[in-house]
Amino acid sequence: MNNLVKALIIVAIVVGAVFAYMKFAGKDNSVSPASVIPSGKSSEKPEVVEPRAAGPEIPETTDHEFAIAGTVVDDSGAALEGARIFAYAVSHSTGQPERKLVGEKKSSSEGSFDFAGLRAGPYLFIARYPGFQEGRIERTLVVGQETQALAFRLVSGLTISGRVMSVSGDPIPGATVSAFLERVREDATLVERLQVLIDLEKLQSEEGIAAVADSQGYYEIQGLEDTNYRLRCVGKGHAPAARRYVRAGSRDVDFVLELGGELTGVVRSGDGGVVGGAELYIYQQNSDDQDIVEVVLSRLYPPMASAVAAPDGQYVFDQLGGAGEFRLVATASGHQP
Repeated sequence: MNNLVKALIIVAIVVGAVFAYMKFAGKDNSVSPASVIPSGKSSEKPEVVEPRAAGPEIPETTDHEFAIAGTVVDDSGAALEGARIFAYAVSHSTGQPERKLVGEKKSSSEGSFDFAGLRAGPYLFIARYPGFQEGRIERTLVVGQETQALAFRLVSGLTISGRVMSVSGDPIPGATVSAFLERVREDATLVERLQVLIDLEKLQSEEGIAAVADSQGYYEIQGLEDTNYRLRCVGKGHAPAARRYVRAGSRDVDFVLELGGELTGVVRSGDGGVVGGAELYIYQQNSDDQDIVEVVLSRLYPPMASAVAAPDGQYVFDQLGGAGEFRLVATASGHQP
């Protein structure tokens, strides 16, 4: 099967998944730069399971279940409480590695965890803890063989650091810089780019790792893997900014934020009444981007900022401005988004 045929097949799968996601997400409101009122102030590496050599797979069994336990410790051997451990069933039936999330656990105060109800076959177990590089263990469960415990030893992660400043060179304390894994290589082929969208469930769980700039505008994001990240910087009274393909371990990754503006309004119900306490979220939207991968990713990353409507329904965002459009979503108990 040549690359064109593969691409067409993946496009069909991705388009179906995208339409399903958009339908589930519901309607939202786009806010263009023209809607932003000047404030008057001065001036996601792709996680890849390496292909295995072709060969017979271990068949699933319906009459035997496995339990597997393990521990998560840091590089000094101390237990890590609250680490997230993911279990993926791995399949190679199509010749390409595919994985399905079948379980998620959190480690106890002793760093222990366990999974039950697993079927025979190959698995990938991933452990994550803030401030540390993730750990991976591949394990094949075979009927009649002893199941060995999983022992994760996580090492301290890399950092990305720099300063956040205004156009005039003044520091912007309190600005938030978030790092998200670059899910697509910069030189990826069409097939590789589209393949990323098949694992939509995992992309939706992307939370990023954030740092807040100090009084001098300095920030340092810790606990990063040795790969590329996309950075997003948001500061009150200023327009947001982004950097792409920043390698973990980089220093002097500075942001210069332009003067921003405010977006204000009132949340109302269908009958015109105000909805106090509604939660609002603002997202940056790439509606003009013709790259379907970037369009979908822009909808799956966390919001840039959030706000809660006052009792009279009024809200304000002061982290907007610059080029592009923004998507505003409001939610409230008893109301549709």
